[in-house]
Amino acid sequence: MARYHRNHWHGISEISNLANNLVFIQISTDISSALKIFETINERGIGLNPMDLLKNLLFTQVNTSDFTKLKNEWKKITAPLEKRKEKPLRFLRYFLMANYKIENDRSDAIVREDEIYDWFIEKENAALCDYKAKPFEFVRKIIKNVESFVAFSNGKGNDGNDNVNMDNLKLLCGAAFSLHYVLLLSASNLPKPLFDQFVKQLESFLFYYIFTKGIELTDSLKRYTLNSMQQYRTRYLLAKLTQYVDMAYKGLKSPGSLSEYTVLEIEHILPNKPEAVLRADFTKKNPDKEYDVYKTMFGNLTMLEKPINIVAGNNFFQLKCGEYKKCKYYLTSSIAEIVPVGKNSSITRINTKLKSFSDWDVSAIESRQAMLIKLASEI
Repeated sequence: MARYHRNHWHGISEISNLANNLVFIQISTDISSALKIFETINERGIGLNPMDLLKNLLFTQVNTSDFTKLKNEWKKITAPLEKRKEKPLRFLRYFLMANYKIENDRSDAIVREDEIYDWFIEKENAALCDYKAKPFEFVRKIIKNVESFVAFSNGKGNDGNDNVNMDNLKLLCGAAFSLHYVLLLSASNLPKPLFDQFVKQLESFLFYYIFTKGIELTDSLKRYTLNSMQQYRTRYLLAKLTQYVDMAYKGLKSPGSLSEYTVLEIEHILPNKPEAVLRADFTKKNPDKEYDVYKTMFGNLTMLEKPINIVAGNNFFQLKCGEYKKCKYYLTSSIAEIVPVGKNSSITRINTKLKSFSDWDVSAIESRQAMLIKLASEI
């Protein structure tokens, strides 16, 4: 008991000494000073980014009574981006480049992520955005761009409805390539017919940019193989070709969604994993030619339903032809047999652009590759 009292009074003595030697400092500051502290902390390496700083910059422009309102509006910016796992700073860059004239010492009209906040606080740019006089109007402008960005990335047009060419852009560009959203956001307020035409032209432009890298299209596709780029882009190209031939076969004028075609399997006409006897047969018929080179060539690839692909397997070409004829897609079934229907019909016209084959060797693969290149140029 005595020990308890000694410890008890010793603890009280320590607390008393601590209280007598502590100095409490209360800092009162207005919101603009608080923002400066926020910026200073950021400069010292704590993980604040331009999105955080912009949010707090906007808070300095409104009355404290509007803080809750601004906070709720800001969530309409961040929540959709978080849901899509989209990087907020990447979106903010695209928003700036799509909506404002970007001027810098580099004269490249580009704002980098680490330049975003500095761009906002420059006097001329602050006047452009007008967030000091109209903070809520500025926030609503960002919200509108977020809504458009999310819609476009979901394959929607600027009217919020499904858009064939916008969906095609998703299939062509994938998740990594996204700079074209700057152009889409810039064009988002166009009337729907103009916007749709713009997206159609953008798809064509990006196809050339991605597939040719500045080289003439024919030369680029002559060398094209399954290994030339990501497989989803080869699938996109084969889907476009298959759809184009189907449209001509059925007499359709406007393309629909590519989704029916992108679920098909990429079939190696010359098998990807051949039996030894088939590889030996190829080598005998095509001396000095490498099997593994020709099996990946674009001319050796087609699209096929999975059940048919399973049956076709790794067989010789003549055995595969029976399965190709069962395919509902004419670009593939025409490999085995071209079907003549009437005179001067849409089918007879597309037939002049297709080829069927009785044997599958080097010359056949090269011939079909040239045929596909012509179709791609037409599309």
